Amino acid sequence: DDLEDPKMFNVILLGDEDYTQEHICKAILEVCEDVEIKQAEEIYLEAQKGGSANICTTSQELGEHYVQQLARKDPMIFCEMKET
Repeated sequence: DDLEDPKMFNVILLGDEDYTQEHICKAILEVCEDVEIKQAEEIYLEAQKGGSANICTTSQELGEHYVQQLARKDPMIFCEMKET
């Protein structure tokens, strides 16, 4: 019973009116594995419309890495993690 599945986390882009689609899409493609350009565009549009959008679901370690990498972009990209 010790072999629990590792917890998975959603990496969530928080919408911001200062974001440009090009900046966000480029950053997501650079930082996050397995995200296609079309997905990145949809994530951007959803976050701008609804306030947030799920970029990907991954391990805690990788999720934290993605959030940190996106936060280092200029202008900064705000993300959060939520346990699935």
